[in-house]
Amino acid sequence: MWEKDYYKRFLSEDQLEEVRKVIEDDRDNIYKSSDSKIQSTLNRIYETVIIETAIRFKDREYFSNEKFEDFIRDAGYDVPKLDKEVGILKSFVAEFLRKLNYQKRKLR
Repeated sequence: MWEKDYYKRFLSEDQLEEVRKVIEDDRDNIYKSSDSKIQSTLNRIYETVIIETAIRFKDREYFSNEKFEDFIRDAGYDVPKLDKEVGILKSFVAEFLRKLNYQKRKLR
């Protein structure tokens, strides 16, 4: 998200500085915001990325069903029971990114 400038779409300059420090200290670390609304959004994004990654690995037969479920659980998330649940997460992220793009265009 840092390399693609996604954080810049919804974080303040101070928050961006926090992210930069987190990445400099430990590139594999995940940024956590002190703002609960932003953190809630980040949590949904992170969850969607983990589940989407697992689905793609499973579709390409890198994962068995068991490894698919373990991958998601090891990341701290519940395994989606239905494709519908995955669709809800994807639609949340898609809508969020659409709103960010609209806000970014408005600011220009």
